[in-house]
Amino acid sequence: MKNYLYILILISIVSCKEHAINTQEKKSENIETIEKIDDDIRKIGKLYKPEKFIITPGKISAKNKKQNYQITLFNSDLLDNKEENLKNHAKEIANLYHKSLTNNSITFNFNEIIVEIEHKNGKKENFKFSEKDFLINEIEFPINTKFTIKVTKIDNLNFKYSILEVETFNKKLEMWKSENLFEENGENETIEFCFAETENKNVMFIMQSRSRYSIKFKSEIQTEENGEFQEIQNVGTHKGSKTTESWAKKTYKIRLSKFELKK
Repeated sequence: MKNYLYILILISIVSCKEHAINTQEKKSENIETIEKIDDDIRKIGKLYKPEKFIITPGKISAKNKKQNYQITLFNSDLLDNKEENLKNHAKEIANLYHKSLTNNSITFNFNEIIVEIEHKNGKKENFKFSEKDFLINEIEFPINTKFTIKVTKIDNLNFKYSILEVETFNKKLEMWKSENLFEENGENETIEFCFAETENKNVMFIMQSRSRYSIKFKSEIQTEENGEFQEIQNVGTHKGSKTTESWAKKTYKIRLSKFELKK
């Protein structure tokens, strides 16, 4: 039976030394769970089944200089047979890698994410994706969650973001009473969110902005377990203040995307 080899090269922020983690999968559909290889990285292996892939995160320098992040896949039957749609597959790989970075609370400042595909005939192809290619990427959170994101303006309209903190919120909210929900002082250019049920089984979505910008974004909710997401309107955030949304529908998850400057 053919084995698949997965290699993750990690560059430590503190020591900048490289560490390699190897695992072999006995069955292509069952990738062994390994610390620091999350669901999005494993999904790349499950989808494309390369003989090997290498992930090389960029180094985070003291001067916060932008670095490239690269993932290389070797000898994937699917990618060898889909060369006419290779760019679309490369974008899917890049999206999963980007999602892994943001979901693992890594504050990364990247210039490009590079997807390199090495075919069985030795041919190599590179696809490069910049910050703007990931602006529509979504972030999802289950009900009864508090989370904080860092927002950074990258041009006249768009923002990039990274997830700084996620925690379970086990209390029932009281309608319109959220004075002590967030700390009085927090990190600049962040938005804190609380997405939770109320005592009367409504849902509240509370946003505390510590940004100097007012921001709009797309919001979608999942009203059936494992169901489709449907878009709902929101007022966005107001610079340096708190805003609140509420609705009566049973809700399982919320999805946010497309952070833009509110004009």
